[in-house]
Amino acid sequence: MQAGLLRDWVEIQQETVERDQLGGETRKWETILRTRARIQDKSGDLKEENREAVFTAIKNVSIRYRPGITRNMRLAWGGENYRILSIDRNRKNMSWDIKCELINE
Repeated sequence: MQAGLLRDWVEIQQETVERDQLGGETRKWETILRTRARIQDKSGDLKEENREAVFTAIKNVSIRYRPGITRNMRLAWGGENYRILSIDRNRKNMSWDIKCELINE
C-alpha cells in the first residue's frame, strides 16, 4: 500500500458496556485505533422512510493491516459514524478493505 494514498484520519471504535451501582447498563463507544486511511465513495441515496428523508452513503475505506478489527466495531470520520458492513483482507497490499455505511442518528 502506498503511504501517499492514506490521506484521511479515521478512528475505529468498539462498544463497551459499563454497569452502574444498581446494575443498569450504559453503552458507549471507545476509540481503540486511530490511523490513516484512503476513503472512496461507493454509493449514496436519499430515501423516504416514515415520511422522513434518510440519506444513505456507502464508502470503501482502506487501512494498513491491523489484527483485531471486526464487524462489531464502527468507524468514525469527518464527525460522522459508519457501520462496518464487511472487511476484506488484501494480502497483496497488506491492508484491510472495509465497506461501511453511514449511521443516521
